[in-house]
Amino acid sequence: MRQESISATNDPLLYPWEPPSGSLLVHKIESSTSFKTSPLNPVKERRFGFANVRYNDDVWSFDSLAKLKHQPWAEFRHLVVAVGSNAAPSVMCNKFYQRNWNGSVFFPIVKARVTNMAIGYFASVAPRGYIAATPLRQRGAETIVWASWLTTDQLLALNSTEPGYSCREVSAKEFPLDIFSIAEDGNEVVAERPETFYVYDADQGYILDADTREPKILTTQSEIFAYFRELSKRSEYAKFAELFAREDREVQEGFTSPEAIAHFEQLLIEHDLRALPNLAADGAVVHASDGYTTYAKIPSLAPPEWEGSGRTPWLRVTSTRDELDRSRETKVVAHPSLRQEIGTHASVLTTYPSFRNNGELETRPGVIASVEYRDDLPEGTLEADQTVRESLGMGLGEYVQLAPAHVASNTVADAVCPTRYVTARVYTADHSNMETEIALVDALTLRLLGMKDGGRLVIEGSPHPDGQIPEVRVRAVAMSEEVQRRHGALTKSKTGLYANPTSHLGATSDLAPILLDKSLRNRLNLSATQLGVVRLRASRKSALADELRELILVLLIAFIGVLSVFSNPYLAGIVTVLVLLGAFGLTLVRVRGNIGAESRHSRQT
Repeated sequence: MRQESISATNDPLLYPWEPPSGSLLVHKIESSTSFKTSPLNPVKERRFGFANVRYNDDVWSFDSLAKLKHQPWAEFRHLVVAVGSNAAPSVMCNKFYQRNWNGSVFFPIVKARVTNMAIGYFASVAPRGYIAATPLRQRGAETIVWASWLTTDQLLALNSTEPGYSCREVSAKEFPLDIFSIAEDGNEVVAERPETFYVYDADQGYILDADTREPKILTTQSEIFAYFRELSKRSEYAKFAELFAREDREVQEGFTSPEAIAHFEQLLIEHDLRALPNLAADGAVVHASDGYTTYAKIPSLAPPEWEGSGRTPWLRVTSTRDELDRSRETKVVAHPSLRQEIGTHASVLTTYPSFRNNGELETRPGVIASVEYRDDLPEGTLEADQTVRESLGMGLGEYVQLAPAHVASNTVADAVCPTRYVTARVYTADHSNMETEIALVDALTLRLLGMKDGGRLVIEGSPHPDGQIPEVRVRAVAMSEEVQRRHGALTKSKTGLYANPTSHLGATSDLAPILLDKSLRNRLNLSATQLGVVRLRASRKSALADELRELILVLLIAFIGVLSVFSNPYLAGIVTVLVLLGAFGLTLVRVRGNIGAESRHSRQT
C-alpha cells in the first residue's frame, strides 16, 4: 500500500513548477539538506555513463563522478521519465529527503523527447488541491519530457510519493524516446534511444475535452480551472459550478478536502469526461514488479555507421556470465559463427565518439582476450569481462569489433605450468626507469603474478593488423612510495603525455598500472596512443632458473652424500639421476604453485 503524499511548501497553483533550463546533475551539498546542480550533457552515440558533468571546474563522466561520490553508476540505475513535477529538481529533492531513507541526493535530470505520448490532466485531484499530469497515448505526438537515472532506493522512495499512480515500464517500439545532447554548435542532437523506460501513469485515467472528447493537454492550473469554470455555465455541466465557480485560490483550497476530490471524480464519470489509462495496449493498470529493469539491460544505441578496424561486424557488448573459467585470462564470449574467423584469442577493438574531445571519433588499441563460443548467445552481441570494458574505456551496450590475435604458445610449457595473466594500463616511464628495459609495477601486481621483485616479466602488447602480438621480456621492479607519489601527481592531465583514464576516457580505471619507457611502448605497438593496455605474465624460464639456482647448494651436498654412501659407481649414478629428477620435479611444483594458474576444475575437485 502506498503512503500518503509528502509535505511541501511550493505553491500548488504553480504546478507543475519549473523544469530545469537544461540537463543537469542534482547533488547534495555536504553536511546539509540543501542541493546544488551541475551542468550535464550526454555524449552523442555514447551510453549515459559517459555524459559530461562540469563539476568543480573540471569535466567528469557521470560514472566517474558517481564513483567518486560513492554512488551507484548508470548501469545499476533505472531510467524514469517525468511528465509533471518530477522534472523540477526542488520537487525531487524534497521527496528524497522525506522518503529516501537509504540514499543521498545524486541524480541527473536530462532533456528528452517522447513520440506517440502526450501529457494530459489526471482525472482526479492531488491532496494539495491541484490537478496533476499524466501521460497518455496519442499517435504522432512529440512531447518534451525529462529523464532521470535513479537508484533502486530512489525509485522506491519516488513510488511512495505517487499515490494514485502506477510505475509502468513502456517500450520505445510504441513510444520512441530520444535523449538529447547539445552539440558544439548549440543545437540539440539525439544522444541515444533507450528501448524501454519507466513512467508514472495515473490509475484514474485522464480528463477529456467536453466538445472534442480528446484529451485535455496539460498547461497550467489556472487554465484547467478556467476551463471547468466556463464549462459549468452550460446547463448540462452546471454541477461543476459547485467546485469551480470561485477564484483559483479558493478552488485549490477547496480541493484539499477528500469529499471535494471524490465529488469531482464522480462528476467526470457522470459526464463521460474521463478516459481510462491507455499506455498499456489493453488499458489495464499495471504496477512495476520489484525487479525493476536496470539501465545495463536496456539497449539504446544502434551499431556505428563509421568503419572500424576489426574483422567482424559491430557487436553490442553485454556482461559475461558468472560460470566462465577466468583462472588464466580475461574472457569474451562470442557466437559460434565467428569461430572460424577469430579462433581462440581475439583483439577487441573499438572506435567511438570521444568522451572529452567534442565527440570526435577515437580509436582505442586492441585488447587481447580469450574467446569462448556459446550457441545461446544472440548473434550481433558479445559478452565481455569488465576488464575488457575498462581497458577500452567503454560501457555495456556500446559496440566493439573482433580481430584474430595470435598468442605465442608452447604446448608442453602450457600443459606443465599454465601461467596467470594480469591486464595492465600503460603509463609513461618514471625518471628512475626512463631509457631502460625495466618495467615499474605495483607490489600487488607482482603478488598476483607470483613473482619476486626484480623477476623477469613477459609483456604482450597491442596486436598488429595481421594479428601478431608483440612481446617483450623485461625485469619487473616494484614501484617505491616515492615513485607512486610522483606517478599520482603527474597523471592528472586531461590529455597528452600524462593523461589519466578518468579525464581522458571518462572511465574510472581499476587496472593495474605499468610504467614503460618510450622504446618499450614502441615495441609493444603502443607508440601512437596514450593509456594503452598490455597483458603481463611471469616468465616461466626465469622462474624455473631462479628456483634451480636456490637448489644448487642442496643438490651439491646431496651429490657428495651419494658418492660417500655408495661405492658402486653405477648405483651412485642411478641414485644421483633419481635425486636430480626429484629435485627438478619439486622445482616444477614450486614454480607452478607460484606463477601457475589453477583451473576451475582443479579447484572444485
